[in-house]
Order: sequence, then C-alpha cells, then structure tokens
Amino acid sequence: MPPMMCRLIRRFALGLAALASTLLFLSIASCGGGGGAGGGGGGGGTITVTLTPTTATVALNGQVLFTATVTGGTPTDVTWTATSGTIAPTGPNTATFTAPGFATTSTIRATSVADPTKFKEATVTTIPNGSLPPNRIFYGEGTGSGTDVFHVASDGSDKTLFLSLPANIPTATSNPAGTLWAFFYTPDPLAADPVYDVYVNSSPTFAGATRLTTQSYIYSGTIQFTGDGSKIVFTASSSEGEFGIYTMNPDGSSRVRIGDGEEAHVHPLTGKIVATVVFGGAGDIQTMNLDGSSKTTLNAHAEEDWMPQWSKDGGEIAFSSRRSGDFDIWIMSASGANLTRVTTSADNEFGPSFNSSAAQIAFAALGPNVDFYGVYRIDRTGSNRIALQLTSSIQLSLYWSSTQGNRPTMGPAGPGGLTLGGPMRPRLRGLLGP
Repeated sequence: MPPMMCRLIRRFALGLAALASTLLFLSIASCGGGGGAGGGGGGGGTITVTLTPTTATVALNGQVLFTATVTGGTPTDVTWTATSGTIAPTGPNTATFTAPGFATTSTIRATSVADPTKFKEATVTTIPNGSLPPNRIFYGEGTGSGTDVFHVASDGSDKTLFLSLPANIPTATSNPAGTLWAFFYTPDPLAADPVYDVYVNSSPTFAGATRLTTQSYIYSGTIQFTGDGSKIVFTASSSEGEFGIYTMNPDGSSRVRIGDGEEAHVHPLTGKIVATVVFGGAGDIQTMNLDGSSKTTLNAHAEEDWMPQWSKDGGEIAFSSRRSGDFDIWIMSASGANLTRVTTSADNEFGPSFNSSAAQIAFAALGPNVDFYGVYRIDRTGSNRIALQLTSSIQLSLYWSSTQGNRPTMGPAGPGGLTLGGPMRPRLRGLLGP
C-alpha cells in the first residue's frame, strides 16, 4: 500500500460513527449533587463534584463516557455507582456507562473519595422508541479517542449527545427495528496499516459481536441497512486498494460486490443507491439498483464529486463538488437534471443533508480559519447561511432527520440507517492538503 495511503488511513481512522434510524434510545438528564440542589450528599465543606455530560441520548445498550471533576480538596478521585446498567471506571475520574437492554431508569453517581458526602448524579432513562428524534441535525465530533455523535435543533440549539463510539469502531448503523447493529471494527486503529472487518451485535460494541467478513479491508467506508433491514450495504477497500460497494445478508451470507465506490447511500423506500465512484482519478456521482444494475453516472466532471445523499422523497441528490474551485454544496434531480450550485464561499463544504421539505440543507464547513469550522444551514437557493455549531473537530458527513422521525414504514420519512460521518476519505484528505 502506498505510504501516503498508510499515513492518511492511520491519521483519520479515528473518525466517526454512523448513525441509524428507528432506534431505541436513552434520555439522560442531569440531577444536582455535590452540595448543590437535587443531588443530596451532605452540605457544607469546600469539595465540589461536577459531572459531564449533563445530558445525552444514546442507543439501547449503548455507552456514554462520564468525566467527574473534584475541586476543593484531595485526593481528586471518585468512585462510581449505577442503579442499573453497568459503570466501569476507565481512570481516576472517568468511567464508561453501558445502558441496560430494557426500559428502566438508572442513576449514575460520582462520589468524592476525599469526602464521600459529596457527589454528583445523572438520571438515565431507557425509553423504547422506534425512530430518531425528528427534525434534528446529526453530526460527529472527533474526541481523540473516538467519536461523539450529537444532534441539534434546526436553529443549532439544544446540543445533545446521541452516541459515543471508540476509535476501533469508526462507523456503525442499526437496522430499522433498532435490534441489530452493524459496524466496522479494527483491533488496532493506531497501527501503521490498520485493517477492518464488518461485525454485528445488539449494540455498537465489540464484546459479544459476530464477525461477518474476513477480508481485513484496509479502508472502512459507509455502512447502512436497507429500509426493510434485509441487506447490509457497505463500502470498503481490499488490500490491492480497490474500493468497492458490497451487499450482504445480516448474517454475512450472500456477500456480493456490486460496483466501484468509496461511499454509498441507499434510499430506504426505493432501494436505489447513490454513490461516489472513481473514474480516472476523479470521484463522480453514480446511481444504481441494489443489485448493481442500471448504473448511471450523473454530470461527470474532471474535478471531484463527493458525499452524495438522497432527499427524503428520493427525488433529488445533494453532494459536495470541487468543480467550482473549492468544495461547494451542489444539488440535482435524481436523473442529473437541474444541476445547481448552492454555496459559493471560500470554505470547503461537505456532507450535505436535506431537511424534510428539501427547502434547506445542513452541511459541514472547513474554512480558512479553524475558528469557523462547524455545522451550517443554508436555503437551497443559497441564501440565509447560518452557523449552527462551531467546532474544530467536526466530522464531514451530516444527517438531518425528517419531521416524522425517519420511520421507514411511514412513507418518504427519510433514509434509514444512514452512516453519519466516518473517517475522512483518504483521497479526499489528499486533495485538502497534508
């Protein structure tokens, strides 16, 4: 494998996770404590315990990393308890909570070792729910040890943690019922040449997972269930560097390479795939059926086209293209007609996702100034560009859930099981510089 590819994969193997529709998920609300209101734990004294995150939403059986901070005394260590689920310390002041696989309410407590009367609590409620939170913009932030997936309201408010993934699970997705997760896993994400395979489990965790592929892919791309949950569609690269789009059954059988491609998005209602396919060194947008038939290249160009995503009704495609100089957001019909440039700034813009009406688009922007990296929203006409969340650790793919919460059984309610973010594509990173 070329040294540049090694460096790029090693550098960006810590990227995101992906995201799935029709999940069972948790709602975490902060409670008081440590001498403050609502948490108990004794009064007086100078020791104070704080706990983060204060709110989170994660999948059933999912995990959340908690960090406690103790001020006003030594030692600054804490002990951890959980009334249900499990809480496992990962350091003097950090612990990973694993949610139970059933509906219940849990209380997480971090207690000061120096003064056991001082603590902080978070209440975790496991709520069965067959859909994503509606009309929310999902995006990922790299943490250095993995990826946190957040969602915000359409105006950028109410930032909420949805899912935390470790570095060795760069992308994950669930079936529409929320009962099975599929994900890429590597045993060593910091290896000179990390390798990946596809696993499934009842949660996006490696413990107890079943390995579906044994190819040891050198690149992990997108991964998604079809709208009926009968197939897993993923992109990966062989040791020879050949990027491909694959389909297989959820038990790993009937694996078929249906075409070239570094990323793919399946519409849950039509089963149609839109993908980035490399022709002669440039990435172009191509549509195809789930069996790989009827491949159609749309508006081929000498420059790069990346990260295509269907509109909720399957009638349009949004994507990122460098055909205008910088990477900008473009849209076109499913047939390639009405090609329109949406953004015109000097930023590089990626990962566009339509809202339910296709009147607005959310995207990630990397500007000349790192202070303006983040999540943005814009009208499809190119007007009313608004910064929703600024973060230097933004991942490049976003997803805007539908107003109906993405239930595939409810008609054109939005893509199910979309891979959100993921590691920056190696060739794409090369285009942006070292």
